[in-house]
Amino acid sequence: VSLIDLPKEGEMELRLVGAATFLKVPALTRILASIPDGATVHVPLNNLSYIDHACLELLEEWGRANASKGSKLLIESRGLKRRLEGRVRTNIGIGASG
Repeated sequence: VSLIDLPKEGEMELRLVGAATFLKVPALTRILASIPDGATVHVPLNNLSYIDHACLELLEEWGRANASKGSKLLIESRGLKRRLEGRVRTNIGIGASG
């Protein structure tokens, strides 16, 4: 879990890698608390294989709670359902080469 400043002022990227499960909630909570008011936070899912309900609810709750402070949370919706259900295709598995 990492937070990256984007070139456009006031925009950040919350980068989640691998599986975002309840075990990452404390780290995710600390990072979300460090985001300044009024920031636009992009959450791309391309490095994420799985997200559980605890992490997704934490993100959504942060977005709701901080909207009144001018913050925006933009979670990439493409592929979210598959990642929530754990059905993301990977190159690792039965019959995979390498």
